[in-house]
Amino acid sequence: MVVLLVLKEFLGRDYRGFVELLTDFGCPIELERVPHFTTLHKFLQRLPCGFWDWLLNACLPQRQRCFVGVDSTGFSSTYCSLYFHDRNHGYWAHRFVKHSIIADVKKQLILACRVRLMPSNDNRDFKPLMKKAEDFSPTTVCADKAYDAEENLRFLKAKGIEALIPVRTGKCKPHRTKLRKRLLKLWNTKPSLEKRYHQRSKLETIFSVIKRRLGGCLRSRLHTTMKREVKIKTLCYNLHRLTKISLITEVFYRAGVAAAFLYGKLDN
Repeated sequence: MVVLLVLKEFLGRDYRGFVELLTDFGCPIELERVPHFTTLHKFLQRLPCGFWDWLLNACLPQRQRCFVGVDSTGFSSTYCSLYFHDRNHGYWAHRFVKHSIIADVKKQLILACRVRLMPSNDNRDFKPLMKKAEDFSPTTVCADKAYDAEENLRFLKAKGIEALIPVRTGKCKPHRTKLRKRLLKLWNTKPSLEKRYHQRSKLETIFSVIKRRLGGCLRSRLHTTMKREVKIKTLCYNLHRLTKISLITEVFYRAGVAAAFLYGKLDN
């Protein structure tokens, strides 16, 4: 069932269209019969959201001392047309799902992600994402000004991680906090930091690939399934980077036993 859900998202089909495709051309894995489309949907609702986080981490190659970046984007949560949008005076414009990631900028692989259903401040996701990526021992993290906060800098300093985060110079004055004042001085005296910081643009490439290849609009309507759908898109992107498209089914089939075992433990 996990394999079929990932293939459905990778092919960009809804539940009915995906089941019709399997019925017409055959299932790529060994199944006695093709499941009903409601079976896939109900299985996704029952599957814990944390399972996709575990599977994302399990599919990543273990790598120590990596250069990471943090950023966020949004996925549309409605399929309304532009005509309907204009007639309702932009009522649906604010409906989107926020997707925050931490990624290895050199290999362009997503290490962890967090999904929110409502607009929120980016700082809320910074420390949870860094904690999820501790297994990869990040040495440097780059992020835009939205993550500029004294609390974040203290957290990175305690972990021994170098911070490449531009300091805001508006209402939040840098001289009011010690670490932000020191970071601002480094930005002014070391031009080389600017070149390293622009590695962050690779995260925009990651978001572009996800939305062009897997779609930037969610098919789910329930909040619980929206989160799972975004995490499946993240997993599909990593598999697309790590393996050839023709091997995605084979990779998941080998991991089927471990996934089923973990799902049994989480269900209990």
